[in-house]
Amino acid sequence: FGTYLIQKMIPYLNKDNLYSFTSLIVKHLLKLCLNPHGTRVVQVYLEQIKLDNPLLTLFTNSLIPIMPRLINDLNGSFVLMRYASVIPYPNNDVIFDFLNKNLVLNY
Repeated sequence: FGTYLIQKMIPYLNKDNLYSFTSLIVKHLLKLCLNPHGTRVVQVYLEQIKLDNPLLTLFTNSLIPIMPRLINDLNGSFVLMRYASVIPYPNNDVIFDFLNKNLVLNY
């Protein structure tokens, strides 16, 4: 129930609250992304910050080191997919660059 409440509150956060919330998100990003309920909170959060460059940069810098772990997890991969689909070009290049460098093709 708590994560559902947080998801519903995110769109109503003002700028100061959103910055405070961001510090919590990035501090616990891996744990949130691997959790089925936390994954949804992060996805809703991404929708909220998609056009805020300072917040997006802070989030992206926290996301990059944990991408190898996220790509191998069902919940984590949903966060990466949401990032790639919601965040506008060229900011979403970080996901595609990671995939290009780490993609293994089996023929």
